[in-house]
Amino acid sequence: MKNGRGHNLLEVIVASMIFCTSLLLFLGVWSSFYSSQTLSRNRLAAAALARALLEQKIAAGFYACEPPAVDPANTPLEQGDVDSISEIRGKSVDCKFRYQFYTTDNFPPPNNTFRKLTVRVLWSDYAGGDKSLVYETHLYRTN
Repeated sequence: MKNGRGHNLLEVIVASMIFCTSLLLFLGVWSSFYSSQTLSRNRLAAAALARALLEQKIAAGFYACEPPAVDPANTPLEQGDVDSISEIRGKSVDCKFRYQFYTTDNFPPPNNTFRKLTVRVLWSDYAGGDKSLVYETHLYRTN
């Protein structure tokens, strides 16, 4: 007796396909969310490092940041490495940041009243792509 209750096999297969497809799409979005979270965390750490270095140099003053005598635009006055370890989905992720500090005068001495300070931070993300971030500011000679 067919009384119209229940589902036939075709309806069950179509419903299962729709459910599996939506589940796979959701998992893909979830995975890309964690990937973008890692990338933004590294960019945020690089920005914090660059800001901290610039603030340190600004606090030191105009005369503490003398540009190098030879090719100041391409010769870093200071450089170094910083390691950052974070945990994503229970896995420890290590990122190495390399920073370079440049300083140049806008005018030749003795008329140099503005000094340009530049911090460049370089790192590689987990996918192997090289990233960089540049912060710049100017210092004014007060005396």
